[in-house]
Amino acid sequence: MIIFLLAVFPAVALAGSAILHWQAVSAPDLAGYRIYYGTAHRSYGPYIPLGKNVTSFTLNGLVEGNTYYFALTAVDTSGNESGYSAEVSKTIVGSGNQINLATAAGAYGMIKGEDQTHVNKVSFTFGGSAGNFILGYEAWDVDYSTEVRIALNGHKLGYVPVTGNETWGPPKRMILPDKWVNDTGTNILKFSNTANPPNKYWWGVRNVSFVDFSEISIPLPATGAYGLITGGDQDHINKVLFYFEGRSGDQTVRYEAWDVDYSTEVRIALNGHKLGYVPVTGNKTWGGTQTLVLPDKWVSDTGTNILKFGNTSNPPHRQKWGVRNVQLQ
Repeated sequence: MIIFLLAVFPAVALAGSAILHWQAVSAPDLAGYRIYYGTAHRSYGPYIPLGKNVTSFTLNGLVEGNTYYFALTAVDTSGNESGYSAEVSKTIVGSGNQINLATAAGAYGMIKGEDQTHVNKVSFTFGGSAGNFILGYEAWDVDYSTEVRIALNGHKLGYVPVTGNETWGPPKRMILPDKWVNDTGTNILKFSNTANPPNKYWWGVRNVSFVDFSEISIPLPATGAYGLITGGDQDHINKVLFYFEGRSGDQTVRYEAWDVDYSTEVRIALNGHKLGYVPVTGNKTWGGTQTLVLPDKWVSDTGTNILKFGNTSNPPHRQKWGVRNVQLQ
C-alpha cells in the first residue's frame, strides 16, 4: 500500500483555480500519478494523468462558488494503481476581488480617477437565504446595452442599462429570483464587462446593496391608485411593484386599471414570469374589476413574491395609466 500526502493551496493569481501539492512517492517502480476531482465527497470524474517527477499541479477552469474535492493515486510500471490519498477540498472564491455585499458601498470597476482593479468583473457575495431579493445599484459609463452583464450563481439576469459617457446613471433596481438564490452556502453576484479584455472599456458599479421591499414596493392588499394618473399619483411612471409573503397553491389577484389604450400597453409579471396584459379601458377612465390567476409554480411558498404592473411604453412616451384596488382574493 502506497501512502502519501496531498494538500491544496489557493491559486492567488488565477480565478477559478486550485494548486495541488503532494509528497513524492519513493517506490522504484513508480510510473506516475492520477488526480481525481469532483463537486461531491468521494465522487470524482475522469482522472488527470501526470508523470512520476511531478509533485504539484494547477487545476484551472473551476467554477466560482463551487466546492471541489480532490484525491490522488499513484501508478506503478505494471499499471497497478494505489488507493486514494486523503481527500482535500477547496471552495473557489475567485482571485481576491470578491466583495461582501454587506459592505459594498464603494465604487468598483475600471473607473477613471478611481478604482481600476476590476477590469473584467466585480463579484459580490452574500450568505444563503430563502426568497426573492431586490437589488439596488448605480452604474458608470456603460456605452451599449449588452456591455455589462449581471449574473447570480452563474445564471444570467440581464444587462446594466446604458448611462451617459463617464457619468453615473440613476439608481437601478432588479429582482434576484428565489429559484437562483442559494438557501444555504454562499451566493455570488457578478457584474461582467463583456468587452474586457482586450478592449479595456471604462465602466463601474457602486452602492450595490439589497433594497427593502417597502422602499419601492407596495404591500397587498393595496386600495390606493398608482401609476401616471392625471390629477392623481404620478410617481410610478414605468411600473408599480406590489409584494406579498409566501403561500402555497394558485392565487387570484383582482384589480382595476385606468386609461389603458392598447392590448399590450401594461404587462403583468409575477417574480419575473410574464402573466399577460391588462385589458384596454376607456380613455382617462377606470375599467371594471379584473381577475388574474397567479399559478402555484411561480408563487414562492416561503419567500416574498413580487407582482409587477409595467407600462411597456414608459419611458420614453410617458403614457397615462394606472392601477388601483390590487388585492388577493
